[in-house]
Amino acid sequence: MLFFLAVDPNTGAELWTSDGTTSGTRLVKDIFPGDMSSAPSQMFAPDDDGFYFAGIDSNVGAELYFSDGTEDGTTFVADIAEGSSNSLPSTFARLGGEAFFSATDESVGREPFVTDGTNEPVLLRDIFPNGDSNPAREPGAPPDMPSSLASLGDEVLFAATDPDRGRELWKSDGTPTGTVRVTDLAPGTVSSRPEDFAVLGSQAFFRAFNPATGSELYGSDGTEAGTSLVTDLIVGPDSGFPEVLTVAGDRLFFIAEDPDFDRELFVSDGTEAGTELVADINSGGDADISEIAAFGERVLFAADEGTQGRELWISDGSANGTQLVFNIAPDIGGVITSSEPRDFTVVDDRVFFTADNFAQGRELWVTDGTMDGTRLVKDINNGLDGSSPQSLTADEGRLFFVANDGMRGFELWISDGTEGGTELVKDIDPGGSSNPDQLFSFPPEEAEGPAPQDVFRFFNTNAGGHFFTISEAERDSAANIPGFNAEGVEFEAFPENEAPAEAVPVFRFFNTEAKGHFFTTSTDERDFVEQNLPRFEFEGVGFEAFDTQVEDTVPVYRLFNMEAGGHFFTTSENERDDAAALDAFTPEGIGFFAFPADFEDSGMSGMTMAETGPSGADPIA
Repeated sequence: MLFFLAVDPNTGAELWTSDGTTSGTRLVKDIFPGDMSSAPSQMFAPDDDGFYFAGIDSNVGAELYFSDGTEDGTTFVADIAEGSSNSLPSTFARLGGEAFFSATDESVGREPFVTDGTNEPVLLRDIFPNGDSNPAREPGAPPDMPSSLASLGDEVLFAATDPDRGRELWKSDGTPTGTVRVTDLAPGTVSSRPEDFAVLGSQAFFRAFNPATGSELYGSDGTEAGTSLVTDLIVGPDSGFPEVLTVAGDRLFFIAEDPDFDRELFVSDGTEAGTELVADINSGGDADISEIAAFGERVLFAADEGTQGRELWISDGSANGTQLVFNIAPDIGGVITSSEPRDFTVVDDRVFFTADNFAQGRELWVTDGTMDGTRLVKDINNGLDGSSPQSLTADEGRLFFVANDGMRGFELWISDGTEGGTELVKDIDPGGSSNPDQLFSFPPEEAEGPAPQDVFRFFNTNAGGHFFTISEAERDSAANIPGFNAEGVEFEAFPENEAPAEAVPVFRFFNTEAKGHFFTTSTDERDFVEQNLPRFEFEGVGFEAFDTQVEDTVPVYRLFNMEAGGHFFTTSENERDDAAALDAFTPEGIGFFAFPADFEDSGMSGMTMAETGPSGADPIA
């Protein structure tokens, strides 16, 4: 269901809902009765029980409300700023099943609060006594400025200002004692101003300032020791100024200045060595990128390469995989024109966006990331003016948006990506514009659990053993090594830090004498090998799997090859039995559990533990 603000002459700007049909589009509740407006905004759902928002009433001002989507279930939560003063709740974040937010209490200023919706919101800490700490958003920041906070595990990381240290990185676990400064990145009263947060794996990444490095990319796991500069893109006090941090797959994309002070697309795996310029899109200046949309493991964005204007581009994070998708607005009479794609919104396997081709004005477009799959959805307002689509919002496999067809003003529309399936939902204010705003999909679509990835197997003819890797880059490198024979995908597992809670690391060692690899989930075995067998070089975590059987997983059997001095792993019972029949092989039970090679179900939220018990591998020989 979609919830949104709309203006009706009889009720003012109030909370509406729509299921995509005319009859199913209705007022939820006239919170501020009459033609006055409650102007609902800042809608946020910590779970699927309901959502919070800021609303206005003449008796209490702009305060906190809650709704389960029904009239009776839309209720006032608390008058944080007593009387007609406004607490202006905003910058919400998920904190367990509760909602973290900032609000103004006249006695403490603008500070962080938490609520479960049933009791009075709790002030987490008066960070700036006799002032405003302004959690997550600085005063005067424009509405489209990314807020400076991120949910990370059971905590929220956020920026806040105190009188002694300036604006720095803080965190909260939802309790007053657990609301503390993480670190002072710009020591003293100088502010590091953390902002533009994005979460990748177990870390939050953001831009922060230090006088020695300028504004650069930082990462934090929520601890002081685990918070550090990722890389100084422009060495010294000049700033790379990374912005529009966007996670796609297992990488972080962002815009920043290169050493020549041109703004281009960068990618990072969260390490200094893994942070690099993707491509010099405009070799003569800035690529002029301002918006990035994650599309699977790739990103879509608008860029100007210098000769065709600002058009639609796509990138997989490599120079060769970064290319123009479609020049929507070709040159007119030798003059370079730009379609200025923006408002990217992913709906299943497509991305909707708006663009101006200089023939139909700014209208709704859709793409699958290819030139042939990029097209105008519908010319809603015939002529050069365009319908100016805005507030694009995904909901249950379809797109809601606001547009003006030239006859009925700005009203609510819906699209399935086809011309025939793009239509006005309802003319809420006949003869005028209801100006729908704050579009919000609820209940939130159930997030897919982490998806297992292919683990590739090679036979090392030199060592007489097998090599496994989840890395496509490592797979491609191994394929070029003499003596490594590719044997396809053996099973599926997870990259490090991208696994469900039940998963455990599968540690990887290289045997410098036998020239083969060894894998184990046992920390005791890992420690024994590191401490007592110097011929084994520890290579970290190869991937994550399971040491106890989980639904849909299969055993990965382990055998020791006494002649080769290495281990053999297989999911095949036939391979296990054939090897066990050979005098050189000693069965060692189950090394770990993983998903079969043809496993396709990426929704892992329903995984349950089976009654198989832990794996039975013996200690390494």
